[in-house]
This record gives sequence, structure tokens and C-alpha cells, in this order.
Amino acid sequence: MAFLPRDARFAPAVARQHPAHIIILSRRLGFHTTQKLVETARRLGHSVRVLDPIHCLLHVVQGKPAVFYRGHRITKADVVIPRIGVSITDFGLAIVSQFEAMGIPVLNRAHAIACSRNKLHCLQLLAGSGIATPASVMVKNLGDLDKAVALVGGLPVIIKTLQGSQGIGVMLAESRAVARAILETMVVLNQPVIVQEYICNGHGADIRAIVVGGRVIAAMQRVAEKDDFRANVHRGGNGQSFTLSAEDRRLALAAVKTVGLDVAGVDILTSQHKSMVLEINSSPGIKAIAATTPTDIATAIIDTALSLVRRRPDRSTGEEMNIY
Repeated sequence: MAFLPRDARFAPAVARQHPAHIIILSRRLGFHTTQKLVETARRLGHSVRVLDPIHCLLHVVQGKPAVFYRGHRITKADVVIPRIGVSITDFGLAIVSQFEAMGIPVLNRAHAIACSRNKLHCLQLLAGSGIATPASVMVKNLGDLDKAVALVGGLPVIIKTLQGSQGIGVMLAESRAVARAILETMVVLNQPVIVQEYICNGHGADIRAIVVGGRVIAAMQRVAEKDDFRANVHRGGNGQSFTLSAEDRRLALAAVKTVGLDVAGVDILTSQHKSMVLEINSSPGIKAIAATTPTDIATAIIDTALSLVRRRPDRSTGEEMNIY
């Protein structure tokens, strides 16, 4: 059974006593996690709007920053929940920062999302805080390949792009020829890569822990599909219920605290020697893990968002927006 401590069962938030105006930044309402958050917020009596970041206009002006959506100034917002896709990271972060400048609470601040999205910077932060991670080297020059491989313990190695999600941009190089071919391609594309230690745990599996509001509320083990080393569910991996050890729970919480996220998915790899953090996802999907745990993850996220709301006496009741 998935790990669920007694204090992780979310009681109704105080903010539920008063309807809140919640904004979710997402490319599509039809995404499972976005839709689940919308349904949950409305069931709890709140107003919720989904904004496609592509249609947001940012007005940067001294003293009165604003966000417009499809020509309408956004005046009703108590809290923002970013679900920013990797393909629009930079623009999405600008929007999140704009809401922060407007004094609106954001569930996952821009700087924390940015830290998690840059895999090397995230590893630097974690390692600098004493959190176990695979040995990693950033490489941009083909002549540095042999040294990089040696520094991470030799072949085979994992080669990753600096950004990516759902297992995309993660490659296994079992020989020098394969590693060289990958790096040659990346050099032509002017893309640095991370050469990373390959951790063999014998069954091609990792652990995804969901951390919300400083608590680990669910965990699952992801087992890779046959002939694939990546355990991501989007790559065909299978999610199974999992009981997180106290050590791994502390590891996940420490990693999320270091990066500064309110909501995160933490990928942990456990070998016979120790556990280490592979990556941190600032917009974790909940569909797969929800099937393995009794925890209502969407409610936990909405409750945590509402806990950030600061009721302002000058809260605007401005124009309505026809979002959908």
C-alpha cells in the first residue's frame, strides 16, 4: 500500500469557508491533472479558471503590473496554480513571475520551477545541500567525453539533455561509440548534455513520491517496460503501489525543500547501497499514481493552494472573463 501517514490526510482548509478565485495555468483543460483540479475546486465551492499561457499578455508597468487574457484584464485571482509545460517554460515562468509581482500567491513560485526545470542546476543545488544524486558531468565539447565518462565511473552511462520530461531526452550509452555518436549530434545542435552515472538496481525501477505542502502524500514504484531502462509511465512503465521507507521519505522532503517547491514529484532510485534523487518535477501528473493510492491528491493540492491565500480587504470584483 502506498505510504500515507496519519497527518497527511487533508482536513478541509479554512479557506473553503469562503469561495476563492483560483487560476490554473495550463495549455489545455483536457489534460487529466488539470481537469481533476478544476473538478475538485468546483466541488469544494470555488471559482476556477484555466488560462492557456499562450494567450496571456503581460503588461509590465511601474506600480501596476497586469495580466490580460484574450483581451480582458485579469482582476479576479486569489491564488494561481501553474501547470507549465516544458515547451513553454520561459514564457510560462514570465507569467508566473508577473502574478507574483501583482501580489497574488502562486503554488510553486517561478524561481523554484526554474530550478527544477534545469536538470544540471537542480543537481547542483541538491548535491550542494548534501542530498545524494548520481555523479554527473556537463559536457559540451566532444574532446571531453572520455574524461566525463571516467569521472562518473565508466560505461555504461546515462546521457541527458538539460531540459526534458516524461523520459524524453534521456539516453543510455552502453559503449563509447554510442556515447560519442550522441554527443556529436548534440554538439551540432549546440546543446550541452549531462553525462551521468548509470545506477543498476537490477529491475529497471524507480520510485515517484508526491510531495504537497511539505508532506509526502503518496508514492509508487515505476517498473520499466521490457528492453527500456526508463521507468516513466509515459514511456510504457507500470506504476505499482509502494510503501516509502522513512529514509526515502526524508530524502524526498529534503530535496523539495532545497528547490523550494510547494508541489512536486520526486524521482528516487534505490540501489543495494543507497537511495538517491534522480530528478524533481514541478508539474507532476497525478493520473498514474492516483490509481495506486487512496489519497485524494487533487484535494491535497487545492487545499495547499488555498492555504496560501491572503484575504485582502481590497479584493477586486472586476470584470468577468469568458475563459472557455
